[in-house]
Amino acid sequence: MESTDPEHYQVALVLPVKGDYETAVKLLDVCFTQRSLDSSGAEYSLGKAGSHHLVLVTGLSNISAAESVARVVPDLIKEYSFIRACFLAGVGAIAPSGGLAQAGDIVVGMPQGYESGLVQFDADKSRHDKRLHVTGHWRKPPSFVNPAVDETLSTQGRDEWHMNVGPSNETAGTQGSPSRFNMIQGAPKVLKGRVGSSSTALGDPELLQRLASDSGILCFETAAANLQTRLPLVVVCGISQGDPSLPQQENASKLATTYAMFLARHLNRSELAKGVRLGHLFIHQPFSLGGSTIRLLRLHGGTEYPIQCSMFEACLKDQGCPMDYEALSYAWESDDKCDMINVNGRVLHITRSLHGALQHLRHRKNDRILWADAVCIDQNNIMERGHQVAQMGSIYKKASNVIVWLGSVDKDVGLLISALRSLQLKVSPQPFKQWQLRDDRWRDAWEELHGGDISGGSFHLQLSNGLDMLTRKPWFTRVWIIQEVANAKSAQIQCSAGSIEAMFLALAPWLLGQSIGEQPQAVFDIFPGLPRKWSWWAEERTLWALLSRFRKCQATDPRDRVYALLGITSDMANDAIDPDYSKSEHQVLRDTCNYLFGEEQFAELSGLQRTEQLQRELSTWAGAFLEQKMMRRVKPEDLEHFLERQGRVEWTEKIVQLASFDLGHSTLTLLLTKFETPLPITVKLFREALKIGPDALDLLFTKCMIPPRLANGMIELMFLFPVQVAERLYLGRWKHEYEISESMTMKIFRGGTPLVDVFLRSETSKLQITEAVLRQASFMPDVYLRLLERRSEEVNVSEEEAIQAIKGGPETLRRCLDKPGTNFQVTRVIFEAAMLSGTEVAEMLFRRRESEANICQEIQEIHQLRDDLCEMLERTPHTTMLREALARYEELDSSGLALTETTDVAQWQKSNGVRVSRSREVRDLFRELQTGRNMLDISPCGEADDEPGLQAKLKPKEMLMLGVDVREELELRAWARLESRYRIT
Repeated sequence: MESTDPEHYQVALVLPVKGDYETAVKLLDVCFTQRSLDSSGAEYSLGKAGSHHLVLVTGLSNISAAESVARVVPDLIKEYSFIRACFLAGVGAIAPSGGLAQAGDIVVGMPQGYESGLVQFDADKSRHDKRLHVTGHWRKPPSFVNPAVDETLSTQGRDEWHMNVGPSNETAGTQGSPSRFNMIQGAPKVLKGRVGSSSTALGDPELLQRLASDSGILCFETAAANLQTRLPLVVVCGISQGDPSLPQQENASKLATTYAMFLARHLNRSELAKGVRLGHLFIHQPFSLGGSTIRLLRLHGGTEYPIQCSMFEACLKDQGCPMDYEALSYAWESDDKCDMINVNGRVLHITRSLHGALQHLRHRKNDRILWADAVCIDQNNIMERGHQVAQMGSIYKKASNVIVWLGSVDKDVGLLISALRSLQLKVSPQPFKQWQLRDDRWRDAWEELHGGDISGGSFHLQLSNGLDMLTRKPWFTRVWIIQEVANAKSAQIQCSAGSIEAMFLALAPWLLGQSIGEQPQAVFDIFPGLPRKWSWWAEERTLWALLSRFRKCQATDPRDRVYALLGITSDMANDAIDPDYSKSEHQVLRDTCNYLFGEEQFAELSGLQRTEQLQRELSTWAGAFLEQKMMRRVKPEDLEHFLERQGRVEWTEKIVQLASFDLGHSTLTLLLTKFETPLPITVKLFREALKIGPDALDLLFTKCMIPPRLANGMIELMFLFPVQVAERLYLGRWKHEYEISESMTMKIFRGGTPLVDVFLRSETSKLQITEAVLRQASFMPDVYLRLLERRSEEVNVSEEEAIQAIKGGPETLRRCLDKPGTNFQVTRVIFEAAMLSGTEVAEMLFRRRESEANICQEIQEIHQLRDDLCEMLERTPHTTMLREALARYEELDSSGLALTETTDVAQWQKSNGVRVSRSREVRDLFRELQTGRNMLDISPCGEADDEPGLQAKLKPKEMLMLGVDVREELELRAWARLESRYRIT
């Protein structure tokens, strides 16, 4: 009996080519009737295949396949309103040469990650721009389609295809005619992937191959390009041509039709019945993109399921009657839209995360006006999507409140929210919005609320755990939240445990004494109110800086790694980069690199394929391109233009070297402000700054790191310039603690009384006025009198005070040496303490009080020798080597001289593979002994004359000779030698 009840027909096939339609009709188990659609007049057939009733409809004559489909599909959905799955047979499908799909294969347009299964594009613009100019995407097909496709691709599915498809009604009993099996003989390869559709064919094989490679498209066809409703149809394409050198596949479209019918049979009947009718799906109505129109969602009060909403348009620039709404900030978490809401009486699928937010925010009685990106933007309309993304900064800025939805949380997060809410209530009567972020009044209020249980108690631990778990929520990893939070004038954190003002959550790490991840902290820092005033938000926000700072953020669409930051950059004048979702990720990456580094540099970046990779390597690329530009001696304005778009980069040896020649003040200023670490200043760079002028010197001393030793060389350069320049530097901006050696003091007073006066008035370091300095200055009466006067005003630092400073390390000793009103004189006791405190302390005394320390040069050498030798002996596991080393030490100690190539010790070392030069000092030789492991490496079994069983490393207490500890023995011998030579008492 014929069944024509529309309610039975839930599956449809649209076959624009008449021959494909006829093939499909012949593949029906039963064909009930053939009719024409009322509006378009397109012919269709009703029949049954397996357990499903099917509607097969063909295209219209005398118009293109794209125009035909655009007219027929809405007509079909209207007349057969129970259709839940619809397949479209592609027309003129071709694949790029060398691609995955080839002639004779079948491609099913299925989503790949965040991308839809079918992308519509403008062929003319694509040919002109040499890139895929996307105009729209189809929605993802119903959830029950993908399992059916996978079933047909399984081993069992392929076997069924071959075994169960018998002769068709058309060919039964006709000798030599093909059967259904013969139509798919050769088992054509079936692929799932992206399909591109344009109203006209591209034509150019090279362009086709390039577009396919850039966009991940398997094949191109011409039937689906103009379908504006963007319903969740599934396109099935038979590839008629692939490699141009191979013949076309004449029956490609019949192969696709056959597979589409086979696929329809495998749809799960019960799942199909649960699906949403295509005519009941909510379709966004397009609006003009020339203004500031947005859509808003009215969330109706209630408790029923599904959630009821209505959508309407509003204008952001409507000054007369501004719309009061709240903007929602949440994490998509998954692109699977498995939940649904009713919008204007129709079904809209949304993610589970968004559904949970709407359910939580819905009031029982009152409506609520919201803006949520996934609902209020037609994500499948490429032009609208780009237009709305460009307005998102204004959308969040104009919202009365931004709601941050963090989803379901556990008990400890609930305790944290409750504790912070109590703090909010406690301080609310006070003008807390005027307090600074680290104001003690916050902590006082916190301690009053929670008493003694604030530093390690069980409650404190629960709060800390709650903060840790909260900041691990996916929301904190989403790149879009940066713009959403940064533009908010008010923000509220909401989760299953309740709500709290965002500003109070930002206080939690400080109140709890707990550090959080870099990414969550950067987000906390831009919450509305106090955090934003004192954070990185007040710094430079170039695209480079934002890409680098938020390189760990995640985005469902990788293009959003760039687009999500455009609304908060400080250097995006003239719309240098527009949110354009018609471009592939690679094209967006190219635009970004061109903006950051210049178009001429992109060839070197051709290896970059992902935006995430660029973000990780930004500093490296910036440094490399800066080196190139400086080496090419580009114009200062070009170099400045390049540097203005860079964030913080790292100094390389090459950049420091290049920075020392012919820069100019503005370029030097940019260099000094763009680098992450202080510039390791060189004498050459200092000379360059002197040539530029005093302003450059001021900047240099403000931004640069000046090693104390280098200061002497810089002071020497100052002799060539007027005293006024030195006065400005050393009494003005240069506040570094530079040190002036004894020898440099002598050079300074040769510059005359005015220069000496400059350094005598310096607050950061002082001249070391030793007896040797006074003797040298005696030939210059004016200078001598000034130095003598200053020296007479100074009080000698006591040995006890000096030794305490030495034990405190280099910085403490430097402060003691430069202490106003004192004179630091080196004695034997002081020098001995310096020797025991390490090389750096001893060398400082040599530089600053050289003449007083010369007598102790021998002390330094023997102390260094003792330390180095003992370190070597501690690593020597053989008594033979121990005795040998001590014997050589005695020879060395007896000589009282530095080693030379003629000494026995030197010859002995040389024979053991240690190089010795004539000018080498004792400590240098023994440093090489420590690293020259070849002379210490003895076979594990030991030599014949070694004491058996001595395998373990000897410790100092075990190294006893003649009953005396090795360290004590060496020290006694050293001091005995010095006392006899210098008559030290």
